[in-house]
Amino acid sequence: MKKLLCAALVVAIAATNCFGAGDGISRNNPGNIVKTGVLWEGQVKGKGRFAHFKDAHFGLRALGIVLIRYQQYHNIKTVEKLVARFAPAHENDVSSYENFVARHLGLYTKSPLWITHNLPDIMEAIIHFENGRQPYSREDIVRASEAALDYCGIKGYWRVALN
Repeated sequence: MKKLLCAALVVAIAATNCFGAGDGISRNNPGNIVKTGVLWEGQVKGKGRFAHFKDAHFGLRALGIVLIRYQQYHNIKTVEKLVARFAPAHENDVSSYENFVARHLGLYTKSPLWITHNLPDIMEAIIHFENGRQPYSREDIVRASEAALDYCGIKGYWRVALN
């Protein structure tokens, strides 16, 4: 029983890590994307440092686009590098985050990773770590992944793993 309570406490702390990140679900921003000069499709006004979206699809799509762009423009090809870029150490327990995502993907943190091939699985892991839960259906995540891949111009072979 004590182990279960400790595990629940760890999840609760992770879910509400720095800056109220556990509110990503209520903001329709399950990746906790920080507001920047980019105005995302479906983004609406909201208080705080994180973007707000009119519905979950747009927040999921934005998360997918961010992850794809990491591969395209920053040569991110391991879980370790993905997490280091997405969840900087000054705000997150990067080691726990890396291990969580890697376990979800069945990889080691330094294993080769093609984000476009594994986008729905990566998104599910990030959503779960960021919010302490992953409430979206696989269908919703795949639909948002497809929208992100379309937006980024990813065609053919790179889409084989989306099912």
